Amino acid sequence: MQKELPPLFIERLKKIIPPSSFETVLSSFEKTPHPSFRMHHKNADKNSIIAELSSLGFELKPVSWYADAFQLMNKSIRELQETQSYQNNHIYIQGLASMLPIVALAPEAEETILDLCAAPGSKTGQILRQMQGRGFLTANEKIKNRFFKLKNNLDAQGYSNFELTLKPGELYCKIAPNTFDRVLLDSPCSSEGRFSTHDSDSFKYWSASKIKEMVFKQRALFKSAFLALKPGGIMVYATCTYAPEENEGMLDWALGKTDDQMEILPWEPPVSNWMEGITEWEGKTYSPEVKKSRRILPNKNMTAFFIALIRKKD
Repeated sequence: MQKELPPLFIERLKKIIPPSSFETVLSSFEKTPHPSFRMHHKNADKNSIIAELSSLGFELKPVSWYADAFQLMNKSIRELQETQSYQNNHIYIQGLASMLPIVALAPEAEETILDLCAAPGSKTGQILRQMQGRGFLTANEKIKNRFFKLKNNLDAQGYSNFELTLKPGELYCKIAPNTFDRVLLDSPCSSEGRFSTHDSDSFKYWSASKIKEMVFKQRALFKSAFLALKPGGIMVYATCTYAPEENEGMLDWALGKTDDQMEILPWEPPVSNWMEGITEWEGKTYSPEVKKSRRILPNKNMTAFFIALIRKKD
């Protein structure tokens, strides 16, 4: 039985999403995108995996903008989890929108990289796969049970060029200032992009005060992530929520707190379902720079995401 989304959430959404896209976005809360997965283990052989899954009747669609990824056009996630490729940790089930922050981050071999809020490790695993065993990744998670889930996921990949830390992310600006070439802050958020009318628990705790609570946490994490960057370093700030307070509002706040050290870089997502960041919300005008951030809009292939590509000036 479908549940109704909170009226206040829908009212806010109408102010964020252009009228031409609103109905598509609203209907996305009733649907689930096609499942997707990517190559995971360091020894994963894409051709062998495609051959195995095809022989079992899986219909796969390559993702044009991410060579390691495929959509599952038939069968279920549960059936995919029963395959040898999954059991051997050669593939990892991950939504397409969730892969985009790492496309923006563009990690390179030989770099030092920090994933500040890493659990459960989906994007962390992506980073390791792209680094191909070179460079060094620090993956941090402060919640113990989530830390061990992260550890299991990364240990299963077969790489050794990483360390795991169990620390409050807010402290990294003191633990390792001016240290990393790239930093990912896939921030805790109000998770509005994951709401589903088929699961009332997905929005059970949502409220305007919940958004304010998340903003308080995000500001401390953002400051820490940015200060941990080397001068000239690149940072990606990402959330899976629509709330401007947690997205463009966070960028506007950060621009005013970093002594002109921060610049938002324009980034062209490799998909068509995106819009620029908004510059006005609830009577507040944000810096025009926040327009360079990107809102990924949901469609039949992916859920919603917010992504900002940031550089720390030399």
